[in-house]
Amino acid sequence: MIHTVTRPPRFHLFRWFARLMVIPALAVLTAGCASNSPSDTAAFAPATGASVAALRDADLRLVRWVEDGKRVKPPADTPVTVRLGEAGRLSGRGPVNRYFGTFGFLGDGSVSWPNAAIGSTRMAGPPEAMDLEMRFFQTLTRTTALETTPDAVRFQSADGRNILEFSR
Repeated sequence: MIHTVTRPPRFHLFRWFARLMVIPALAVLTAGCASNSPSDTAAFAPATGASVAALRDADLRLVRWVEDGKRVKPPADTPVTVRLGEAGRLSGRGPVNRYFGTFGFLGDGSVSWPNAAIGSTRMAGPPEAMDLEMRFFQTLTRTTALETTPDAVRFQSADGRNILEFSR
């Protein structure tokens, strides 16, 4: 005589429920891995006076940072921002301090940074954050081009090894 084991009906209900929940759960998890970087959704173009004016006085948040060809993770606890003002002025928040400065902007999208272009408040922070802030300012002043989309700006060096991308 062959003895078969039957599973209780609850087991079949559990398997059905598990299948029903796995697919939506995977969809939610993989959606969270997608990048919302502006470079993924819109093409950047060299900045013009009009494209910069459209972003003037908007607080833009750092979403991508590349320093000497290596990706740097922006601090999660303190958003790094930039606000473009009139006549090549900019201001924002670094990893520790508020900053301000000027840059030369030509209509073809190129930028230059005069000596002492960036100033900041002088609050002290953890050594790691202070180092990150110094590197942020260095990366910013190494850039030579400004590109925009309707919702974002990107400062980039000529060789593409230094990039700071900010988005609304």
